[in-house]
Amino acid sequence: MFNCEMVFKDYSEKVYAYLRQHVSNQADIEDLHSHIFCRIVQYAPTYRGNPNAVSSFVYTITRTSTINYYRSKGRLPSSLEELDFDLKEDGGIEEDFINQEELECLASSLEKLSAIERNIIIYCYYNNMTLKEAAFKNGISYGVCKNLHRSALNKLKEFISF
Repeated sequence: MFNCEMVFKDYSEKVYAYLRQHVSNQADIEDLHSHIFCRIVQYAPTYRGNPNAVSSFVYTITRTSTINYYRSKGRLPSSLEELDFDLKEDGGIEEDFINQEELECLASSLEKLSAIERNIIIYCYYNNMTLKEAAFKNGISYGVCKNLHRSALNKLKEFISF
């Protein structure tokens, strides 16, 4: 389970922006916004995903609530994909949710690595260095660097379970 207060703090503005894109009536936007977070609180105990990756959960509830809003007004968009298309065209609120969470998860996972493992990963994947260059920068042999690199990737794979 996750902390609903933190979810509200982290996603309130993003959900509101999504609603502004899809709903024209300000009163309906505010009602939907409240409804969405009530649903999140209601379904939080049933959430079985990664507590560090709730964006899909929030997005699904937001999207479903918006579709239900259209249905209740009797004016469903010509295709449900319109709701997704708008998100992706405008820089992707859903993508922003996911990217931000992935970056936060990656950062916290990198912090769990030893300093030398973290350096190797940063050198190889952020600075585009070869393992040979990363070994030289860390003052270790290529073989040791290769083993540490493999170990770091395995640990990251363990830490990040999407």
